[in-house]
Amino acid sequence: MLILDRVSKTYGDDTEAVREVSFELQPGEFAVVLGQSGAGKSTLLRCINRLVEPTAGRIALDGEDITGAPPDRLRTLRRRIGMIFQNYNLVGRNSVLTNVLAGRLGYTPPSYALLNHFSPQDVEEAHATLSRLGIADKTHRRADSLSGGQQQRVGIARALMQRPRVILADEPVASLDPATVESILETLLDINRKDGVTILCNLHVPELARRFGRRILGMKAGDLVFDTTPDALEAAQIDVLYDMPVSL
Repeated sequence: MLILDRVSKTYGDDTEAVREVSFELQPGEFAVVLGQSGAGKSTLLRCINRLVEPTAGRIALDGEDITGAPPDRLRTLRRRIGMIFQNYNLVGRNSVLTNVLAGRLGYTPPSYALLNHFSPQDVEEAHATLSRLGIADKTHRRADSLSGGQQQRVGIARALMQRPRVILADEPVASLDPATVESILETLLDINRKDGVTILCNLHVPELARRFGRRILGMKAGDLVFDTTPDALEAAQIDVLYDMPVSL
């Protein structure tokens, strides 16, 4: 379904952010990329949808090459890949509804998109998605007036509006309080189970990775150092990631 084959990213100063990472995700998997800050997790996710251009390797979704796709085809491929950001990546001055409808931009003619003109069907779907995520009462509020957890729900709603095959979640709970962390990860797990959307989620807390992931990919200094399940995850593997003993 999603295949990464020896994917690497080297920046101009010769920093190797990702080094020959290979793995395959099956439809409906919930996989966690676990590692400390600077491990290459964010760069890896951004290589998948080419927000960052890989230096080498191949990425394919449903058998179609992403790494070699020309701009028009890449725009179409990105429809299938939702993205959830640590810092939400919302337009703060715009309404919640407008931010959520941005998830339909890949399906909307450019002239319409410039005017924020969306079909009645898109607007109806956006309202339904906000209701599903428990923030229907925030529809017409400015995005920057919401709490962090509410803003992240807007980000999730925007990703769902793409009707994605895969959601890439880049540290979606790093800035949130413990209760909201639980709520957001439960929401992603619910989407995974009910919608069958494959989720690849970056986390830096081992306990959360074990509880919510069904597969755990450990990254350190750009390398994929293990690929295992929560039940098989060993304390020694975690110690390697963090260069110190970490309790599970």
